[in-house]
Amino acid sequence: MHVIIWAVAALLFAGVFGDDYDYYYYYDSESVCGNQTYDGARSMCCDGNVLPRSYSRSCCGSASYDRNENVCCQGAIHRKSSRHAAVACCGSSVYAYNRYICCEGTVRPKLPSGLWRCCGSSSYDAQLGICCQGTVYWRPSSSYECCGSLLYNRDIQTCVDGRVQMTGECTCDASSIAIQATTVSPLQSTPRRRPRPVRRRRTTTGLPQL
Repeated sequence: MHVIIWAVAALLFAGVFGDDYDYYYYYDSESVCGNQTYDGARSMCCDGNVLPRSYSRSCCGSASYDRNENVCCQGAIHRKSSRHAAVACCGSSVYAYNRYICCEGTVRPKLPSGLWRCCGSSSYDAQLGICCQGTVYWRPSSSYECCGSLLYNRDIQTCVDGRVQMTGECTCDASSIAIQATTVSPLQSTPRRRPRPVRRRRTTTGLPQL
């Protein structure tokens, strides 16, 4: 019976204090922080500094912060606009992840609609584009795929060792076929027409007519 009571009490305590309930347990009465000792049940060590302990406080470098009101990003403390603000870290900066996306430490905007992804340090809508080794291309249809850092149409082209060639033809210069990142035109293949032979009329000058 006592075991059940203690188990229920532990669950209720964890529900009230969340993941921070362990601040009140498992700390030695004497701990070492740098060259000084402190009571681990009442204080915490933040990079050599002894600071007051609280269930909502954590270390951010050598300082402490209230996680309900702030967020720590690589040693920098940023204040939240509200307790339940939808924010996250992007490097040492903080951003609202419902309106922005973090790409390699750079905050990029995203629209409410679409499927936004990172392509290097840039952002793009994966429903409209495709990322090929750090370059974003407009994708007219599912037939367009990456060939290394280039884009090609697998219905009419082939990717061989990172080079694009027309299907059934010799290897072409990939740089002349790929779509550049600043354009939105799909790949087009214009078949070459053979020139029609020119028929020359025979002259009959000086020949007797029958």
